[in-house]
Amino acid sequence: MKKRIISLAVIPAVLVTLFSGCGSSSSSSAPSSSAAGSSSASSSSISESSSASSSETLNTVGNTAGNITNQGLAAIQGDWIYYSSLNGGGSLYSMKTDGTGQQKLSNDNPTYINVVGDRIYYSNGDVGWALYAIKTDGTDRQKLSDDNSASSVNVVGDRIYYSNGSDNGAIYSMKTDGSDRQKLSDDSAAWINVVGDRLYYYSTNYSMQSKVDNYIYSIKTDGTDKQELSGDSAALINVVGDRVYYSNQDDGNKIYSVKTDGTDRQKLGDDMAYSLNVVGGQIYYTNSSDGDKIYVMKTDGSDNRKLIDDPPMSKSMSINIAGGRLYYIAGTGAAGYHLYSFKLDGTERQLVD
Repeated sequence: MKKRIISLAVIPAVLVTLFSGCGSSSSSSAPSSSAAGSSSASSSSISESSSASSSETLNTVGNTAGNITNQGLAAIQGDWIYYSSLNGGGSLYSMKTDGTGQQKLSNDNPTYINVVGDRIYYSNGDVGWALYAIKTDGTDRQKLSDDNSASSVNVVGDRIYYSNGSDNGAIYSMKTDGSDRQKLSDDSAAWINVVGDRLYYYSTNYSMQSKVDNYIYSIKTDGTDKQELSGDSAALINVVGDRVYYSNQDDGNKIYSVKTDGTDRQKLGDDMAYSLNVVGGQIYYTNSSDGDKIYVMKTDGSDNRKLIDDPPMSKSMSINIAGGRLYYIAGTGAAGYHLYSFKLDGTERQLVD
């Protein structure tokens, strides 16, 4: 089967090309730190309701691997969900897990949202997808780096790992205050997952025949011990437990898995998957074999079923899971795109914005 390369439609909150190289940088200029206050919400009600409190459980990992693979449009900490709104070109919002208490935190257009302690980290689409941080109450907005086109942002403990579009997608890390910036690998990387002391990612390599090979690799978090896990042209990498789940472009974007040591490669189904999120022993994905409807199956490939029927011609994408609900973008180019959510059993579909 001929390999299918898909470019997702441009939507307000996300400007992402899937199943292709990730090295392009933006020409947008970043504002100075003195401009921070103009983009942050300053309502005292936000500070009182959505700020991280000492009584709630605080994250040490900013988001799940599956959410980051799907542009990190939603992240949870305690009873609060932080998400990217599509209204007005994209904004950063928070709300309680039951959908109440919705508050705007910033006018920034965020992707790859991570929440650790009292701070939110994200790639800011309004300034070339540079890395920013803001408190969970919407104050103290800071630019962390001059690197543009930062993607696959993972915040773990006091470090940020990301693909640096200003350097052809090379893997970088730095502290959460923006200091100690380090280059970990020259590989042009995407779909980075940080699990334990290792980073898993796909890297675009060019052979003598100019063929693009999106292989799966892993390195230690200090950049050493590079290992090739699979020769499949892979996308949408999710690392869960001791297995890597991915969409295999060499086999029509079917879902595969392989162990994190590169053994026991398995094909899990015949559906074409263009959004993939693995949580709680289940694989949630958009099935392009059925008009991009959202499906679920067990991680062994069994019990495959459709979760929800969106309107005809509606394209579903960017599956994020937080607080027992699945958040996703759906719509058409003509009618526009919106953020929806439903329970993980497919019930209670709601328009978020």
